[in-house]
Amino acid sequence: MYLVSLDAGTNMYFKVTGILLTITVGLVTGSFLDRKDLFKILLRDYQKDLAPAGKGGGPVVVYHSLFVNAFESLENNVLTLQTWEWMSWNDNRLQWDLGSYGDEKTLFIPSKLVWQPDILLMNSVEQFTGFAAGDLNVIVYHDGNVTFVPIRHSKTLCPFNMESIYRENEVNCSLKYMSWAHSSKTLDTHSTFQTVQNLSQMTPNRLWEIVDTKAERNELTFSCCNTEVYPEIEYTLTIKRLR
Repeated sequence: MYLVSLDAGTNMYFKVTGILLTITVGLVTGSFLDRKDLFKILLRDYQKDLAPAGKGGGPVVVYHSLFVNAFESLENNVLTLQTWEWMSWNDNRLQWDLGSYGDEKTLFIPSKLVWQPDILLMNSVEQFTGFAAGDLNVIVYHDGNVTFVPIRHSKTLCPFNMESIYRENEVNCSLKYMSWAHSSKTLDTHSTFQTVQNLSQMTPNRLWEIVDTKAERNELTFSCCNTEVYPEIEYTLTIKRLR
């Protein structure tokens, strides 16, 4: 018997791949030619730089979930996690009749070819250099629903006082996600779950333990444009010091 050691990043890749394979089992039914024709038809006049319209011409609704795969560190007021974001929305430009194209129910399309929400980790300590997951596939369903699960290496500011750590033995850290440009008039964001996901399978940290999480939707306004509302999804992690 051979034992293969996987680092956290490789392990996360196989976990994500397994999840995506699980949710698409039995949904890929057509032939290669069916998928080729469908791919060409869907993207022929598609404009990826334009956000899709929501129901009744309203905002596109994006559902957001945070999965934590590894707790790397909490030091110097910076929380470092390996995560993936599970995002889903409906793009009515990517619909097709279920009875066409060999009864194909889903199609895998490189994410760089379709619109994706400009949702960013707003309290990141790292400079934004663009979306690193542009070559990952999205899963497109026949009804226009799109699922995208980009892998992230998240570093967030988590200010805490060492005296309070030794007194209370816990610290709260938040990860805040929102659209960079869109208000709720054109893009509305909601959390899929009320907590952070995957903690039972997370690679733990020997110094810290995540003991509680919650997800909240906040509505923010800014002095520049106080008639606009900007939805924010905030994930709060309660972290206990182990030693």
